[in-house]
Amino acid sequence: MVALRTAPISATPIRNLYISDISDITVPNDPNVFQQRNITHILILTHDRDRPTPEPYINPFHVPIEDDPTKASSAFSRMLTGKRDANVLVHCV
Repeated sequence: MVALRTAPISATPIRNLYISDISDITVPNDPNVFQQRNITHILILTHDRDRPTPEPYINPFHVPIEDDPTKASSAFSRMLTGKRDANVLVHCV
């Protein structure tokens, strides 16, 4: 397994796109972080029960996704079975 940090997907950042975990949405390290970066929208990919409430001036868009270890394990197995050159990025919240 190769750590993602040592095998970047893209050498070029995507302008105006930030990626973070749920802690940055609910309790930013710096209360002005959204304003400093002029963030106006948040795409939230979580189950309904884990859905954070962003700042009132942020436009949220929520896609409910269930984190199910059984389904993930099954999907992972299907991705790798019989494929010698498969490369899989596993992303967790």
